[in-house]
Amino acid sequence: MITNIIIKGFRGISNKLEINLEKENQKKSASLIIFGDNGTGKSSIIDAIEICLVGKINNRRFQYLKTRSNSYINFNQKESEIIIELNDGSIHHQIIKKEENNTIVLSSLPHKLFSLAPFILRRSDILRFWNTPMYRRQITIYKFLNNISKKEEKIEEIELECLKFDNALKEIQKENLDLILNFKSICKVDDETLKKKHHSSSFMRFIEKHYDFEKKMLKEKSIFKNIEGIEKKIEIVSNKLSENQKKIEKLRKKSKKIFYIWRGKRLAKDELVEELNQIGKYVTKAFFKIFKIYDFISEIKFIFGKKTERSLQILVSTKDGIMFNPTDFFSEGMLDLISFLIFLSLIKKSSERGLPKVLIIDDALNSIDSSFQVLLMDFILKEFSDWQLIFVVHNQLWFEQLSHLFNINKHKFKQLELTDWCYDDGPSYITDIDSSLRSSLKDCLSSGNNIKICSLSGLLLEKSCHELSFRLPISLIRKQRDKYTLGDLWPSIYKNLKNTNLENIINCVNIWIVTRNLIGAHYNKWALSLSKNEAKEFGESILALYESIKCDLCFRFIEIDTSLDNKWRCRCGNIKIF
Repeated sequence: MITNIIIKGFRGISNKLEINLEKENQKKSASLIIFGDNGTGKSSIIDAIEICLVGKINNRRFQYLKTRSNSYINFNQKESEIIIELNDGSIHHQIIKKEENNTIVLSSLPHKLFSLAPFILRRSDILRFWNTPMYRRQITIYKFLNNISKKEEKIEEIELECLKFDNALKEIQKENLDLILNFKSICKVDDETLKKKHHSSSFMRFIEKHYDFEKKMLKEKSIFKNIEGIEKKIEIVSNKLSENQKKIEKLRKKSKKIFYIWRGKRLAKDELVEELNQIGKYVTKAFFKIFKIYDFISEIKFIFGKKTERSLQILVSTKDGIMFNPTDFFSEGMLDLISFLIFLSLIKKSSERGLPKVLIIDDALNSIDSSFQVLLMDFILKEFSDWQLIFVVHNQLWFEQLSHLFNINKHKFKQLELTDWCYDDGPSYITDIDSSLRSSLKDCLSSGNNIKICSLSGLLLEKSCHELSFRLPISLIRKQRDKYTLGDLWPSIYKNLKNTNLENIINCVNIWIVTRNLIGAHYNKWALSLSKNEAKEFGESILALYESIKCDLCFRFIEIDTSLDNKWRCRCGNIKIF
């Protein structure tokens, strides 16, 4: 998994951008949600990860690498540098340079494991799957099926059969060549010409053309007396060549059953069919979990190589035994979801063959309805619970919903918000939105003015109340995307916490909370007379509350402790409220 990313001078990232994904005091890497408007540099981050680890972007491979595209180096820089640190302690360092003839050259080969199969899903992958005609749809999944055999002994067995075939073929061809070269003195041609006549029919045509002439000349000069013996030998050789040709054809037929020639690689055809059958079962199971209303469907089937050698047909079977093409029945969003599930299953299968457990989804869910997006994401967070997930989103509501889903599934993650972009400096960003508020408030408490202190304190208090309202048994029923204000939430939160070990902190906040409305959120003359100490007391009380409900070790807000009644604790137990 990825622990740290450093990008310099790559595409829209002019200056250094560093993303630390390693949790403090923990060995495992955190997941990441990247949020920002269009054009703020989100895709530049994903492309940088891909070109560093895989040596290509979106399946456009460089020849280690030379391409005449200048789009990978920022216009203000002469070279790009990408450094990715992994949790095994290894570092993959990629430098992209521009040579005098505008050729782009990469400094490092792809990472051995990350290049086994794609681990990034983009919207273009989803669209390409259904836009590719059925008779050649295999090309959309080629890149996932390298080294498909899971058993080493199976690979060795196939390679041994391939070797036997090659050796047998060479022996027959050598025998043919030895037979043909016996006629070199008769036909008076060079070896290279004779080597091409190893097929019985081509050999006989060649002999008829050359030997008849030599035979006629020998008869007239009465020099050659063993013409009948030569003719007998020609007949024997011709029959032997014909016999050998049949052997070659038989060998080739057998070889097609053992292995499948595909893009220059020999893959076990039975393994490939078995793999796609498993993917079909996985997609069917996932589809039922998300689309529960379609209970009339029994199976989603994959038919491989039936129409053409590269065909891949997807059929849906109903419980009544009816088979139909999903493009004839399902909406665009549902088709996208099916193809998305297919790619997910392919990536999951690839991890069994060594692909690191890292999944990046670059805004690939746009056409899927929001309700199904939630169900799909919940499915992904459960199925890929031990994976590092990196999501790119541009919608504020989906960003908040996604963050909530990560929290309720207890999947540790970080947030990266790209707030702006400019030509000279690249993207402006916040690596942790909550921590940014907290650190800004700390800075203001020592050097800021009263209005800034109260404004930041008010924002952090609203964030704290928002999180607590989902975790404490308050009178209001919270739902995602509802619009409750601080005035609605605070009374119930205060009532829950005033008789706990946070009593002093919660009472202090309650005393000074009016300051947020009078100064932080509204203009009034009284704000000008507020002392620095009063503003600091308000800010420090909010900061103390925040630090009492969110742990610095596990980075979690407090949750109800099911083992004890009416008690709360963070996930690691460092914070306890009683």
